[in-house]
Amino acid sequence: MDNKVTRIFSILIFTLAIAIQTTTAQPLSIEWGKEQPYHKKGETKSIEIIKYEKPYVFYLVSTSALSGAKEFIVKHNWNTGKNIEFDIEVKHKLGERVNSSAEIVEGNLEIRSYIYALKRSHQTQVQKLILDTANLEIKKDRETVEPDSTNDRFEIPEFVLENYDPNFGKYKTDKSGNYYFGIRKFKNKKDKSKFRNSIISLAYYPIDTKTPVQLELKLPENLYISYYKIALNDKEEIICTGVYSKKDLKSAYGCFSYVIAPKLSKIISSNIKEFPTSLLSKGLDEKEATEIAKKTAKNKEFDNEYFYKCSDIHFNKDGSFTMSVEKSRIEIITRNNLTTIHYYFDDIYVLSFKPDGTVKWMQKLVKNTHATDADILASHYHLKYDDNDNVYFIFNQSQTKKPLYLSKESKTICIKYDINGNEKYSEINTNGAEPKYLCPIFFEDAGPDSVIIVQHNYDVAIQRTGSSKNTIKFGILKLK
Repeated sequence: MDNKVTRIFSILIFTLAIAIQTTTAQPLSIEWGKEQPYHKKGETKSIEIIKYEKPYVFYLVSTSALSGAKEFIVKHNWNTGKNIEFDIEVKHKLGERVNSSAEIVEGNLEIRSYIYALKRSHQTQVQKLILDTANLEIKKDRETVEPDSTNDRFEIPEFVLENYDPNFGKYKTDKSGNYYFGIRKFKNKKDKSKFRNSIISLAYYPIDTKTPVQLELKLPENLYISYYKIALNDKEEIICTGVYSKKDLKSAYGCFSYVIAPKLSKIISSNIKEFPTSLLSKGLDEKEATEIAKKTAKNKEFDNEYFYKCSDIHFNKDGSFTMSVEKSRIEIITRNNLTTIHYYFDDIYVLSFKPDGTVKWMQKLVKNTHATDADILASHYHLKYDDNDNVYFIFNQSQTKKPLYLSKESKTICIKYDINGNEKYSEINTNGAEPKYLCPIFFEDAGPDSVIIVQHNYDVAIQRTGSSKNTIKFGILKLK
């Protein structure tokens, strides 16, 4: 059985399995607002919800256009569909990059625009503009301001910029502004693309003495840390967790965790746990499961083409912590001089640890989302934690081997794991909306039991041109 046939059969087996679950699962429904017409400002690249207070939604849009990138604020009336827009226009030099953020502060809408200089040695400028929230009219003219010490960390120490591991994610700071981050070094430069035989150290950079402290993290022999994240708990202990692989391999064989005292003074605990075969083979057919069992028994590669992306670490009320790790791979196909990039977002490992770092439970969510550049916005997942530390994953799933935008059979799914790792599957009733146009990358939490759903028709004939089809619609999904 070739790989394509095997994949189709695997999806059918998984679909049958979840169909059995849905016989008892109550479908979730979306309460939709009014559809908004195309804004005529290019191709939408991001939608950031600033505030939802029914019946209004304030949101920031960034677009890519032939005339240049654009940013604007929208005040949308959920009931009537009426929009008020404000274009963010920032003067800057050719080649400089501008990004804006917005929030409601003391009843006003505050826009902060960041002008990133051409050279890293030049300081980033920050400009602030204040609008009223009634009609998005200027209340206080644009002015240049000093970077906020807590939010706008542009004057990053050179040691941090030159040494932190970009694959690990953004550096962290404690309450005093000291920096923590990861450093990855390689025994062999050829290993960089696959992290083989890499050495991970954590670094602590105190802002008062500017004398860095480093702590190497050592797993048992022949194992190495591949993908990881760090976070600081309430005690300002450093938590480092992620997945590991075996020497000369890339496949994730298990997970690890470290609990480290403040200032990297000592390792309080370290734990590793190998993924059981039952976890690795979840959602696969019998032949694929047998093949994985054979390969893991012989310490061979079983996920050679995959990369892994770790979510941020979430701390539960009892001090335990949870993170997710998504598997994905890229396939580049060239036919008749036309190149298409295919993205496969597959399994998500959900890992929960006790406060001391030992594994509490492990789960695997079978996602199976296939995308290209055209539908990449619809192919991510939304991750949410409620007040009881239940974790939700909301995503679109194609039911065929085709990418989402070509598939006539796709579903929007919500998977819930409670604090003990029990799984609940629910399909979301989209009320006639096409799941392939729901974009989880734009979703936003709206309280402990609700999520703002964003439907965006992303179809364009030519990049950066936009289309009259590019409508936007918001909905509210109740999780309980």
